[in-house]
Amino acid sequence: MAKAFAAAVLLLGWPVGGFDAPLRLVGRGTYSGMPSIFLGAADLTSIRKGDAVLPVPLEEGSNTLLGVGRELQRKTAIAVLTGRDGGLWDALPWDMWGVASLPKRQALEMLERESKDYPNIFRTLAAAMKETCGGAGFLACALEDDYRGAEEGKVKIGGAVIIARDARFGGAAATGLGSTRLVECYADEAIALAQGLGLQLTCETELFDGACVPVASATFDGKGVAITVNEAKLPEASEADGKPNLPPHKASLHPAWEVKHADDYFKLTLAEKRALLARSGADVPRRGRGEAALDSALLPLLDENVRRDVQLMKALRAGDMERVSELSQNRSERGSVKMQLESAVADEDYALAAELQAKLDVLDRCRADITQDEGSYDPYLDADPWYLDNLEM
Repeated sequence: MAKAFAAAVLLLGWPVGGFDAPLRLVGRGTYSGMPSIFLGAADLTSIRKGDAVLPVPLEEGSNTLLGVGRELQRKTAIAVLTGRDGGLWDALPWDMWGVASLPKRQALEMLERESKDYPNIFRTLAAAMKETCGGAGFLACALEDDYRGAEEGKVKIGGAVIIARDARFGGAAATGLGSTRLVECYADEAIALAQGLGLQLTCETELFDGACVPVASATFDGKGVAITVNEAKLPEASEADGKPNLPPHKASLHPAWEVKHADDYFKLTLAEKRALLARSGADVPRRGRGEAALDSALLPLLDENVRRDVQLMKALRAGDMERVSELSQNRSERGSVKMQLESAVADEDYALAAELQAKLDVLDRCRADITQDEGSYDPYLDADPWYLDNLEM
C-alpha cells in the first residue's frame, strides 16, 4: 500500500516535499483548551514523556466517527458523515464517476441498509464506492495544512484522501490521470477512514515538524491513553480562518483584476496572494497545496494584459520559446496599445504617451470584463466608444 500511495502522489503532482511521516492515533486529551486526539509516529510502540505528537482538535461529531464500532453509534455516524458541509461525503466524485443514475443517493441507501453488516461505516462506504462508481476505492489518507488565511504562523490541520478507479477495486484498468483523484476532507474523516479500512495515514513532514508538541505525560485511563502535552509553539487557526480575514497587506486593498503590472504580481508573497484571492471573492486553496494552486486560482482573475505578461515571463524563465512567441503575437488591442504606451513613456515622448493613454482609457471602459481574453466571449457585450461618450454627456 505504501508503494501505491507513493505512486499516486507522483501521479497527482502533490506540491509539498514529503508525505513520508506515517502516523497512527496514539491517545486523547486536550489541546489549547479543546478536546483533541494526538497522532504519533506509526512505529511508536508506546508513548513516553518527550515523544512528539501532532494534536488534532476534534470537530463536532469526531468522537462518533472515530468510534463507530458500536452498533448504537452507526446511525449517528452516518448522519455526521453525510451531513457535513464540505466534508468527505460531498467531495467524493459521485457524479463524475457514478455508473448509477443517482450514485450518491444509492450510496446513502447502502450506508443506511448495510452498515450493520460491517465493523464500521467506512467499510460500507468503501463497498458503496465500489458499486456505484464503477470499481472505485480508497488508496491512502493524509493530513495537510488546511490554513487558507493570510497571516503567517497559524496552522489548521485538514485531511486528504487519495481515491482510484481501476482493477484493484474491480474496475477497469487505469487509463490517464482521471483514474486517480485527491479529495479534500476534514482531518478526523481522514483519520477515521484510515483506521476503518486499515489504510496508511501520512502527514506532510513540514506540517508535522512545525505543529508537533512534546508529550508531558501519558496514562491509561480505562478508555484509552490519556495524553497531556506542553502547549504548542504555533497558534491555532480559528474556524473563521477558512474564510481569510484580510491583513494589512498591500494585496488586500484591491481585487486581483486591479493588479497593474506583471512585476507587481511576481513581488507578491504567498500570504498576499491568499489575501488577493479573498478580496476577489474567490475560494482560497489550502496552504498545503502550495504556490501553484494559488497561481492557478489567481491567473484567471487578472487583467488579461497582466495575465499574458505573467505567462510570458514564466515561459521565458522556463525557456519555452514557442510559448513566448505565441503569447507575444496574440495580444489584444488593449495589450498592443498598452505596450505602445510603455514604449512612448520610455522614449520620453509624452505627447504620444498622452494620446495612447486616452485611447487605452477608452478601451478599458468599453470592455465588459477585462479579465477575459479578447475573442473568448461575444464582442457585443462590450460597449461602443460613441455610446459611452453620449452616456457621459
